[in-house]
Amino acid sequence: RVPKFKNLLASADLGKILFEIMLESNLGESSDWYNQCCQDGLLANPLWEDVTLTRESDYVTISGISPFPQKVVDRVKSALSAPRFDFQEWMIQKRACVGDLLRLRDELLIVAINASCAALDKKSLFEEFQLLRTFDFKQYQIFIRHVLQKYVCYTVIQEPMSEARVSQ
Repeated sequence: RVPKFKNLLASADLGKILFEIMLESNLGESSDWYNQCCQDGLLANPLWEDVTLTRESDYVTISGISPFPQKVVDRVKSALSAPRFDFQEWMIQKRACVGDLLRLRDELLIVAINASCAALDKKSLFEEFQLLRTFDFKQYQIFIRHVLQKYVCYTVIQEPMSEARVSQ
């Protein structure tokens, strides 16, 4: 569970996007972390990450399949305790997100849903886009560090043919 992004930034959606950028940069398919996990035989496929915003709380789900799940969990926790911040990666991920936001404007249903969500925050779609476009690297680092200082991590490991283990 992460702190409510809406309490930290002008927009919860901006917080979601920024956290997704951090996850992709640090745990994603092109990251050194992922490549090392593959070389060590811990992962054969990328992890699945989802950042969810609700009225009660915001939370992040990271899941994957591994023959050594506890080692992967430990490495994820280690990576999140000291995230890597790379300006070039930030710019690439930010441009990709801006492009995705622009492409979403091509589908009327998605535009309507996004406009409704923005209206609930008393913002326009253009304001949401501008917030991301003008957010700088230093602000990104400060936001991510703040969130990661306050997050609570719960893990569930599903063993084959047995019940799940839950730990904090």
